[in-house]
Amino acid sequence: RQLNRQRRLSSLDLKILAAVTMLIDHLGITLFPQAVWMRCVGRLAFPLFAFLIAEGFCRTRSFQRYLLRLLLCAALSEVPFNLLRSGGPVDPAHQNVLWTFCIALAVLWCMEQARQMPGRTARYAVCAASVLAGWMLGMYLRTDYGGWGVVTVILLALCRGRDGGWLAMLAGLVCINGVCLAGQVIHLSPLGFPMQLLAALAIVPISLYDGRRGPGGRGVQLAFYAFYPVHMLVLALLAQFLS
Repeated sequence: RQLNRQRRLSSLDLKILAAVTMLIDHLGITLFPQAVWMRCVGRLAFPLFAFLIAEGFCRTRSFQRYLLRLLLCAALSEVPFNLLRSGGPVDPAHQNVLWTFCIALAVLWCMEQARQMPGRTARYAVCAASVLAGWMLGMYLRTDYGGWGVVTVILLALCRGRDGGWLAMLAGLVCINGVCLAGQVIHLSPLGFPMQLLAALAIVPISLYDGRRGPGGRGVQLAFYAFYPVHMLVLALLAQFLS
């Protein structure tokens, strides 16, 4: 039993893995554009963060404070994100992924409120309308991963903690990343497949999550919030300096 326990992952473990894979991905974007393997490894980052956002929504004691922290971090991250992506402080064509997560949290809150409504048909209608509105808002605002990123968070939130939920997560991740978000194709003779499909491999660490928060307190939490804008700013400035 002790050996099995050691093979499980805590929330902190998932955060570290998500941060490392995201850093590798962004290094591939800025400093090593020819290193395709870095972009492949980076595909794991988004579904891991999406799962952590879903987990945070289900476990937070104050949804308002959780959403406000994420909104503040999203606002502070926009300039570093633009510098990393386009080289300038303003880029209306694309918004950072934290806005995607904020939209997803709002949708999950609406769905949670809908559960208190009388009548199954009304509840389902409000939930469906909320998901559709979140998808459309993500696409309209051009947030990172767009509406499908919003749907990913909702999928992981609905499946977490359920018997066989990881199978539903895997099926959803394959569909979203292999079809809806499919982009660059990796060619492994004689076959090729969308690079984004590799995101479905995040189901492995997600399935090993045991619900523990892991060591660390408020300082560790703030460090992870700060990591997103700070590492993008550093990489963007370094890329500009080297060019």
